[in-house]
Amino acid sequence: MIAFRILLLALTLTPMLLLGCKQLSPARPAGVPSSAVWAGGADGGAFFECLPSQKGEPNACIVYDDSTGAIYLSGKFVLQGQTRGAKADELRYDGTDGTRIYLDHNQVLIPVSPRKQ
Repeated sequence: MIAFRILLLALTLTPMLLLGCKQLSPARPAGVPSSAVWAGGADGGAFFECLPSQKGEPNACIVYDDSTGAIYLSGKFVLQGQTRGAKADELRYDGTDGTRIYLDHNQVLIPVSPRKQ
């Protein structure tokens, strides 16, 4: 009987805990295009918009502050350790540090120096 109650409690609490871990996108500030994607965590995030690379060219990206909508970061970026931009299926945003754009699967977009553009 005790094992049944523990199982029932675990089955009830597990979905609640999992829902609590998922971060929801905040309200989109004015000026942030609907095509921009939010990524972040409990401590905040940003809205990201990067054009996918078609033929290896750098990604043109704009990152918007998620509370004000101000442009936080913009420019041309390539994948760290490579000379190409990210393809559409690689543009799954994780966060930014103000200089780099972090993507899923441990990929990082780094700014292209002005002389390489």
